[in-house]
Amino acid sequence: MPRKKATAGPKGRRKSAAAESQTPVPTPAPAFTPDEQKYVERYPGHRFVAGSLSPPGAETCFGRKRVITILCANCGAERVIATSDIFHCRLCAGCTKAAKKEARKAKAK
Repeated sequence: MPRKKATAGPKGRRKSAAAESQTPVPTPAPAFTPDEQKYVERYPGHRFVAGSLSPPGAETCFGRKRVITILCANCGAERVIATSDIFHCRLCAGCTKAAKKEARKAKAK
């Protein structure tokens, strides 16, 4: 008995035409909680990550402080900071280090 020739198509389970025509539904962007909205309104120059405000004591390295995630003003990297530090933190650690280095160079001249 002769062997059947292999087909050139993909192996595995076939998809129906209805399954192929479905497009993925985009997930809506998470909205800010009322507590986060207070920080967004108070610090308009900062960029916050929605849904990142955590209760006191959730991050062990910050003790009993509430923490929130911000986006760096220069590169967009995320940085987790205590809510008490929002007023003076706008950059990620790398950009902060570079900015301080530039300031020292400018002062030395």
